[in-house]
Order: sequence, then C-alpha cells, then structure tokens
Amino acid sequence: MKRIFLYMGLLGLGLSMGCTAEPTESAPMEPADSTATLQSPEEQMPSFAGGQQAMTDWLVENLQYPEPARAQGVEGKVMVEFVVEADGSVSQAKLLESVSPELDAEALRVVQAMPAWTPSKKNGQSVAARLVLPVQFSLGA
Repeated sequence: MKRIFLYMGLLGLGLSMGCTAEPTESAPMEPADSTATLQSPEEQMPSFAGGQQAMTDWLVENLQYPEPARAQGVEGKVMVEFVVEADGSVSQAKLLESVSPELDAEALRVVQAMPAWTPSKKNGQSVAARLVLPVQFSLGA
C-alpha cells in the first residue's frame, strides 16, 4: 500500500503532512499594494495565527490528496498565490503553476479556507501582502 506525503513550503520553510519536514525553494513574496513594500525593522510580514507549527497542524488536518489524482498516480507542485488582507483574511487565491485539475482545486480550496493571519505591518499600520505557497503533492512508496 502506498503512503501519501503532501509537502508544502511557505517562504522557504518546509512543512510536511508526514512526520518530517522537507525544505522547498524560497517562495517569492510581493506586497499586494506597491505602497506596502517592507523595508524597516519595525515592519513585519504576515504570519499564520499561532505561528509556523499552528499552520503545519492546520494544513495536516485540512489538506487531502484527491482520490482521482492518487488513483492515477498524479504528483507535482501547485503554486498558489494569495493575499493576506489588512484585516488578516485570505483573499485573491489563484494558481501560478498547475499540475492537474484535482490537485489544483485542492490546493486552492485549502488556501481559501485558511483562518485569519496576523497581517503585515507598514509604518505601524496593517497592510495587505501577497504571498506564494508551493503545495507539493507526492505519493510515497
């Protein structure tokens, strides 16, 4: 029986649905608005509520390998871009790199379902920021 591994990386940090973390290439980040560029130490990028471990736990509970893709042995990395709004909500999720309709839909679904983040800050004000989440779907032997 095959074991299923789902790998995700955010901002170069590895997350894994299994027991080990797999680092992935750095994901580019851009502000959603050109006025939201982060340049000083007082400014911060958005973060998942509860931190990296909380995001890993949330993804483990919510991401599912689509059965049709698993049955067909479909694997690959889906790149999802999204915006963390000034209120922390996730919006504007879209595909940057596609693998298959099933994997694409699951990656989009899980990003769109994320709970509120701690938003980015510029000059002490919450601002929107654009992030990219690589979601690696891999069937282990």
